[in-house]
Amino acid sequence: MKRYLFIALGAFFLAQQTFATSFTPAQRIQNQNSKQPKQTTDLSRLEGWTFISYYVDKNGRVKDAEIIDSSNPDKFGGEALFYLDGYRYSPAKIDDQPVESAQVTFFTTDKSFKGNPNDGISRGFKRHYNDADNFIIKGNMEKAKESLKTLVEDHAKNLTEQALATWLQSLYFFKLQDWPSYGSAVRTAHYLNNYLPIEMKLKTLQNRLQWHAFKREFSDALYVLNELKIQSKGSLSDTQYQSLAEDIKAQMKTSETNKIDVTVANGRAWSHRLPRSTVNLTLHEGNIDFAELRCENGRHQLNTLTSEAFTIPDNFLKCSVFVKGANGTRFSVIESGETRAF
Repeated sequence: MKRYLFIALGAFFLAQQTFATSFTPAQRIQNQNSKQPKQTTDLSRLEGWTFISYYVDKNGRVKDAEIIDSSNPDKFGGEALFYLDGYRYSPAKIDDQPVESAQVTFFTTDKSFKGNPNDGISRGFKRHYNDADNFIIKGNMEKAKESLKTLVEDHAKNLTEQALATWLQSLYFFKLQDWPSYGSAVRTAHYLNNYLPIEMKLKTLQNRLQWHAFKREFSDALYVLNELKIQSKGSLSDTQYQSLAEDIKAQMKTSETNKIDVTVANGRAWSHRLPRSTVNLTLHEGNIDFAELRCENGRHQLNTLTSEAFTIPDNFLKCSVFVKGANGTRFSVIESGETRAF
């Protein structure tokens, strides 16, 4: 059996958002997909995940869906896009008039066999995980590399195993000081942190927060901090939370402009919440296939040829920049102007 699960990420942060009084967010009202998980003859334990950006149009239909990231874009990404197309929404509205609205969703595909869950770890996974972990602790990085390769390629099948393997990869890349690979591993571990034990989950959130701050993606760091506060269930006090939040906000205000350098890797798109009123994108190397400002009530295609700055209209609510390009493509995004809700 296969089971499909969508997690609407935008709703998680609803408590932080301050909408214009006339704005009503889009709400899912119907799932036209089969209510029963479809039968599968695939006996593999392999499961997958996909992170998607899309619009809900004025008629409540999904349009212009783009995969931000996926464990397997061809297989699981395609399944996620097909399933998403079966959703129907009550469209977002401003002054009771429907408008198209940007959404993001995390989609997982997990399995059960004759009613039995597929969420445990195999003996082979446990053995190779322990081997790789011990090699990392001892600093034998060549052996750790070999064990991790076997672990990921041959034994990390279900989402629990993938989450644990990615967590271990983040430790390996951190010790090597391979920062691009470390950032990629932390990103995936964050996607899958609901499959991690609580200690690893909280550490993953801390690592993702620090990574965003290091990359000067301060608005994204604040969102992760909010998630960390909720997941910590009291171990992060209100005083500690406020102190960390103020530190991040102070870094956001240290200069009139903020430059973020990005390199596309592993076929992953890049998305970022925009906390300033003006944005421009400059291509340094490679090819950008798609660059768009996606907002809760509007959109704008960014000009990647002239690096022309774009000032976000005041009535656009909570915007993110979304960029897809070939592997190795390098570009920078500069944020400037007045601060705005994100």
